[in-house]
Amino acid sequence: MQEHRRFRRMEFRAPVQFYFLEGAGQPRAHPGTAAGAVSCDLGEGGIRMHVNDFIACNKNLAVNFELGPEKNIGITGRVVWAQRIPHSESYHIGVKFEDTPGNRPSRDAVAQFLAKV
Repeated sequence: MQEHRRFRRMEFRAPVQFYFLEGAGQPRAHPGTAAGAVSCDLGEGGIRMHVNDFIACNKNLAVNFELGPEKNIGITGRVVWAQRIPHSESYHIGVKFEDTPGNRPSRDAVAQFLAKV
């Protein structure tokens, strides 16, 4: 897989809640229905998550996670890759954060968090 990242990533393990936007979905996570994941790493431009079910590329998600006490991040993004974890029934997905005015405060908070560690 060719590397396309513009931002460095750091290991980041935390519970993540996400839901599908714009009518995207899968059997156990319909639009507006929250699903859970665990983050693997985080960068200014996106997040890698461990999910139980396959999520196809180009699905739009709203993603929520905490960077620390009282530091809740709510941000939208698009699945840009998905890969089955070997010897497992689960997947890693890469979510690219959308570069929109509504995401700017959350992206700034992620950048500040990453600069401190």
